[in-house]
Formats: sequence, structure tokens, C-alpha cells
Amino acid sequence: MTTTPFEQWLTLQQVADRLGVTYITATRWWHDGEFDRPPPGKPDTIWYRAPYGPATGYDKRRGRLVNPAALDTFVRPSERPRAAIAAAGRLTADEAAAFIGRSVPLVSRAAQLGDLPFVLIDGVRAFDRADLETWRATPTPTGRPRPPRSQKGARSKAVRSGPLLSFSDAWRLLGFADRASITRLVQRGRLPVVLDEHGNKRVNRADVEALAAQRAAKKATRDAQA
Repeated sequence: MTTTPFEQWLTLQQVADRLGVTYITATRWWHDGEFDRPPPGKPDTIWYRAPYGPATGYDKRRGRLVNPAALDTFVRPSERPRAAIAAAGRLTADEAAAFIGRSVPLVSRAAQLGDLPFVLIDGVRAFDRADLETWRATPTPTGRPRPPRSQKGARSKAVRSGPLLSFSDAWRLLGFADRASITRLVQRGRLPVVLDEHGNKRVNRADVEALAAQRAAKKATRDAQA
């Protein structure tokens, strides 16, 4: 960040307009000191020294101000953990899963069990590429190689019997792309939720089968019109 004449600094409304956020959000970031924070990977010890200078200030006439040069390297609070992990040359859990071709839950569970080393950066797990490759090549306790992530394999599991189905069983029975599809149907009111004897959320098999029949009928109509 380079120095900019104080009279050219931006008001919080100008900052909000430039960043595409509300004035309230820009004000909260100013109060929380987000504009004063150095970019991920930059040490605090050099950030406030020349030629960097302060990132925020106050003027009686214009109010709270932000050095426009600070916006060149500003990282939103929600994006700082991922940026800090990238600056450290590591990967987040979802990036690690994509890197080795596994699922995020599998990577997260391996980290929880201590099988996969990680460090915490801004409170988020960060993984080293070499550790990931070593873990991927290590056999499981049964001696079998670790299977790659496979949505098809998950869908191929047998749907349990009974009048009530879990969201996962409903997903498999309908043949949807992912389990979140069931959650969306529930939120839209198309699939009523009931509680089983243990208080777990379930859906009626009859309701799921009715949706499956409607889906099959629509597909048949489209095929006939093609």
C-alpha cells in the first residue's frame, strides 16, 4: 500500500460503493479494524511503517475515512481464512479433497482422528500437499486402498425398507444429484417431514414414491416429444 494525500481518502459510503456492500457493512468493518489489517501473508510489523502508513483515519467534516490504497489489498473478513491458507502455501479441506480426489467428510474425519496432519490458520484447518499425498498412498486399516470419491457409489447403496425414509434414502430413491435436493424439496413444502420414534427427521416413503412417479412421467413425456 502506498501513501495517498489525506484529502483524497474515501468516505465509508464511497468505500461501500467501491466494494459493492452496504454502508452498514463498511461501517462495521471500519469499527472492527478490518481495513487496518494487513493482507494475508504480510507481517504486522511492516504494515504501519513508511511507505505504507495508516489505512484509516477520521476527519471532522467528512467523518470516518479509508486510505484508497488500502482497498487494493483489502480482503473481506469472510474470505480471509482461505486467503491466509493460500498465502501459507496450504489447502483448505475442500481444496484438499479435490487435490487427492476424495470427499470433504473423509478428509475432515481423517484430520479429526489424527491420521491426516493439519494446522489451524485463522481457526480453519489447513493441509500440506505432501501430507495429503502421503495419506492417500497409505493403506486403510483393512489393507484396502482408499476409494476415490464417488457420488455414483453412494447412490448405489440399498434403500432401507420401512414406511419412513431418511433424507439420504429419499435422495437415492429419487435418483437426485445430491442429498441437498431433498432438503430443498422439504423447504419448498413439496415433501412433508415427520419424526420417527427417536425424534429423527424422516419423510414418508409414499410421498417419495409419488414424487418419483411424477418425475418418471415427466421424463417419459419429454422423451416422447423429442
